[in-house]
Amino acid sequence: MQNDEPTKSFVPLTKGTEVGQYRIINKIDEGGMGEVYLAEDTKLNNKVALKFLASRFVSDDASKERFTREAQAVASLDHPNIVAIHELNEYKGRPYFAMQYVQGQSLWSYAKQTKLSTDRVVELAMQLCEGLQAAHEKGITHRDIKPSNILIDSHGRLRIVDFGLASVQGTDRLTKTGSTLGTVGYMSPEQVRGEKVDHRSDLFSMGVVLYELLSGLNPFKAESEAATMHAITQDKPQPLARFNRDVPEELQRIIDKALAKDVSLRYQHADGMLSDLKRIDSAQVSTKSGNRLAAIAATVLVVVLAGYYVYSSFIADTSRKSDEPTRIVVLPFDNSGPEDQQYFVDGMTDEVITKLSSIKNLKVIARQSAAKLKREGMDISSIGKELGVEYVLEASVHWQESSSGIKRVKLVTRLIEVSDESILWGKSYDTIMSEVFTVQSNMAQQVAEQLGVVLSSNDKLKVWERYTNSEEAWDYYLRGNKYHRR
Repeated sequence: MQNDEPTKSFVPLTKGTEVGQYRIINKIDEGGMGEVYLAEDTKLNNKVALKFLASRFVSDDASKERFTREAQAVASLDHPNIVAIHELNEYKGRPYFAMQYVQGQSLWSYAKQTKLSTDRVVELAMQLCEGLQAAHEKGITHRDIKPSNILIDSHGRLRIVDFGLASVQGTDRLTKTGSTLGTVGYMSPEQVRGEKVDHRSDLFSMGVVLYELLSGLNPFKAESEAATMHAITQDKPQPLARFNRDVPEELQRIIDKALAKDVSLRYQHADGMLSDLKRIDSAQVSTKSGNRLAAIAATVLVVVLAGYYVYSSFIADTSRKSDEPTRIVVLPFDNSGPEDQQYFVDGMTDEVITKLSSIKNLKVIARQSAAKLKREGMDISSIGKELGVEYVLEASVHWQESSSGIKRVKLVTRLIEVSDESILWGKSYDTIMSEVFTVQSNMAQQVAEQLGVVLSSNDKLKVWERYTNSEEAWDYYLRGNKYHRR
């Protein structure tokens, strides 16, 4: 009875409970040592997430110190891939901290709802590396990297959350109390053995997450926790190509290195893994792992074409500066479906133009100019000369509706080089309506990469920025644009 006394005095955190300047809306998550509530900041009139130490741990000084340490650790980090902490406080004897509320979903939910391309997995992996590198540089090891501790916000950006098990260099004297130090299935071998861990343990866990995203399976999952832990320390995962033929050899090599049992053979820093991920260009990502010879031939061809392009540009147009942005025009997409869907096709054209225009080293011609020339029936070469562009992007949109009423959209794209009207790149996208936002961002990034434009972190954020997740809101917006043009 005496052990229950510390928790009896705590006021239940129900809807409407006032916690300082915050008003509780509802509980959104519960973990081993904490509970997270959605709340309204009554002073700033916005939403925040409040994380409270679980009431059963409030009388335990070590747990309270660990909770405080988590808040202080995350508050010291200022990175777009890590959820920010605003305030550390206490409510009726119960510690809590206020943090940024991220509208989105866990990485696992996102992966289940979205058929992730290998390109997108690599993009998310780079963001995860950048966030971990920022933490590691501050001496912070997360120690519980797993899909449920990674959020994807409404703009498609990755955010790392829950540093509850983090170790901080110089202060890691606390022992665990009432919670498992890590999550079985994502632990590193040294965590399983109960040894001291450092930032390289996070990179092992990241390797598990990437393997799972690409294959749909945890590489070490077995019939029991004991068997899973044995697999982590002893077994080598099956090759990813067995489950996903689109995984290139270079990406397999990166994940193998991240999953090395011996920490000295693993990536030593997140930025080393990030550098290797950046080397996987779009051509490598789309090449099947078994087709190594084709990849080598493609690389040689790219070098030859690049040499020819540099030479011809220098000879034929000496007036052009080397740092001048690449010029491209996006022709209005062709609608192969019902006429009443033209407004939607026009909206897709506009969105791709907007995303390409946000990239620093690209110059994109206005839609009105492209539409006028297309209506006049001009060919690619004439359009290129008239607008002074080197490349033309065109696409057709096809529609399909299943018997259950689910609408699908198929885009067939072509990137054309004006000088000889050759197709530099082409791709088909087949997706459900709700994933059109992702397709538009993916298309813009792949076009830029095919043009040899290196995207900065800021460019990528703009390309993947999403203003709404609501299909209905997006549809009304496009209809409004249609009437505005009239």
